[in-house]
Amino acid sequence: MKVRLAAQVSSSSVADSLKFCQSQNFEGFENCDATIEFLQRFDRLFDILNSKNPLAKNYKAPLKVNNMNQWMPFLNETREYITQLKNADGLPMTSTRRKTAFIGFLMAIDSVTALFNRLVLQPQPSLKYLLTYKLSQDFLELFFGCIRAKGGFNNNPTARQFVASYKRLLVRHEIETSTGNCSELQHIPILSCNNAQSSNEPNEATLVNFTDCSDTPDITALSQYVENAVAYIAGYVIRNVSKTVACETCLQALKGEMNDEPWNQFLAIKSRGGLIVPSVSTLAICEIAEQRFRAMQHSTRSDGIRLSKIIQTSVMKHMLTDYNVFPSLENHMFETEPENNHRINLVKLVTAEYVKIRLYHLAKQRTAALHGNAIRQKLSKLILFAHQ
Repeated sequence: MKVRLAAQVSSSSVADSLKFCQSQNFEGFENCDATIEFLQRFDRLFDILNSKNPLAKNYKAPLKVNNMNQWMPFLNETREYITQLKNADGLPMTSTRRKTAFIGFLMAIDSVTALFNRLVLQPQPSLKYLLTYKLSQDFLELFFGCIRAKGGFNNNPTARQFVASYKRLLVRHEIETSTGNCSELQHIPILSCNNAQSSNEPNEATLVNFTDCSDTPDITALSQYVENAVAYIAGYVIRNVSKTVACETCLQALKGEMNDEPWNQFLAIKSRGGLIVPSVSTLAICEIAEQRFRAMQHSTRSDGIRLSKIIQTSVMKHMLTDYNVFPSLENHMFETEPENNHRINLVKLVTAEYVKIRLYHLAKQRTAALHGNAIRQKLSKLILFAHQ
């Protein structure tokens, strides 16, 4: 079984399902206490060995001196638990033909404990805490998966093929793979190159101060008609963003439910069961993006080349400082690394997709204005009859 599938099977959710089936006296689940304990213990062990965020809590928290009493006894108990596991014949699992996984967990526990004692648990520690995810071999798995993919998924490349694949990865300077033994939990660059900052990136000198646009109309409030139109567009934005977001928790935060809110009246009339209802936070992002887009559209200082980046930066600043965006992700964002905050990434993706749609509509309007009235399309039959 692949690691990405095994991690889902050996999880607390599966243990909870077994516990529920046992409580309901379902047939076949009478004696599953040992399985429940096995799944819960390894799920917590997986969280400890894959900590990513310094602000995470419980078993996903970083290894610190002040929380040693939470994770250190658990590691010691789990180590003893693994050594005492036996198969149906009474043989210890560490001595069977399937011993690799269990010995690997024992080595991981000993290695993490030794690193913590050496780097953190010292009078003058080298580290304040220890994050264990970057100590895993997932990055080697992803790297070798890319090497195999470059060679037509050849799992035994020659030295020349490896060098050619490695050069191609260096040129692209990104590690991306969709198949393999493990999946990427956090996007961490493995191969990188030093490039100058792109000239299209906005800086403080190019950002427009939206609160000081004297040559723009009043865009502080949107009409009810515009709000309903933005809500309709927001559903399409969610549909496109969902193609690139793999986190189920974030996908749930994007969507809402049909209720009596004013912006859902149009959706209730228009929908035949297929339209997506945006959440309050998603709609707020789209409305602020619409306001910023109108301000930039009417401003004499607007820069079309960097319009999307400027609006994206302004919306993100507003939503993260003056608005409690995606409150359901308050605890979820502590499960990710600070530089890969899912709440910030969602604001960026939603804003970029909304601005992309508005720019496409604006381009169609400009093109129609340049072409003038489409006489041939309207009077095609008359032109044909006149032999013109």
